[in-house]
Amino acid sequence: MAVLIGCYLMLPPLVSRSGLLNAESRAADLQSGAAPDSEGTCEDVRSKMASEEKNVGAPYPPTNIKSTPRTHTDLDWSMFATVVAPNGAWQVEVHPALTSDENLTPVLLRGCQKAGSWPLFILQRDADMYWGPDSSSLLVVNEPFSGTNQLLFFNIQALSEGKQTQAPDKLDKTVQQVLLQRLGEKNQIGFYLPTLVSWKKDKLLFAVGGNMFPRKIGYNGPTTEYCYGFMIDTKTLQVQDVLSAEQLKTASGAECP
Repeated sequence: MAVLIGCYLMLPPLVSRSGLLNAESRAADLQSGAAPDSEGTCEDVRSKMASEEKNVGAPYPPTNIKSTPRTHTDLDWSMFATVVAPNGAWQVEVHPALTSDENLTPVLLRGCQKAGSWPLFILQRDADMYWGPDSSSLLVVNEPFSGTNQLLFFNIQALSEGKQTQAPDKLDKTVQQVLLQRLGEKNQIGFYLPTLVSWKKDKLLFAVGGNMFPRKIGYNGPTTEYCYGFMIDTKTLQVQDVLSAEQLKTASGAECP
């Protein structure tokens, strides 16, 4: 059900249960080798994906299937992509579900020096992906639908060894919990748009902006904008410091979206 808040229309994500199950099944197939493009080395997969992209007709030239390591990449649900880690040991792959009725594209991690592949998340729309300074971790600022971002954090070694015990969205839940404390119990979050400002060693700095409104049933009045800087320790995924909009701009030159 849509909710009108001031001049904003808040819509739930248009994802059906069956569509999500199909996407998760496809991710599992890719991981297990049931799909042709999941077999072989990182280079083999890039070659197969490029061939598939050519056959279906890529919607957005030029291709995003690259062998050059990159620290940051924009991902699109409908665009084939490979993102090699700065150290060359890992590759993130986007396998578009172009024949699906819904935007549910599996994103996988593949070992380039270690055999194996692991499902990361389902890409519904767009996302910004960042490799950590030593390629041992991965941050995704997912944009599943307009007005709401989602932070996903992956410990690559733990994931590849089957030892990642915390959910990828733990960071997002932690940030939202602290944000709600700042906004006050009488308010709730409307738009929520965290973006990465910097990643230095084990410290992440986010600009977290959006709007809030009173926690009242049926409220349809004006909203109030908010903006904070969040400093995160990547070892614990805990909030180390919260900056005001002015402190954020002074410290980094960044502003909230």
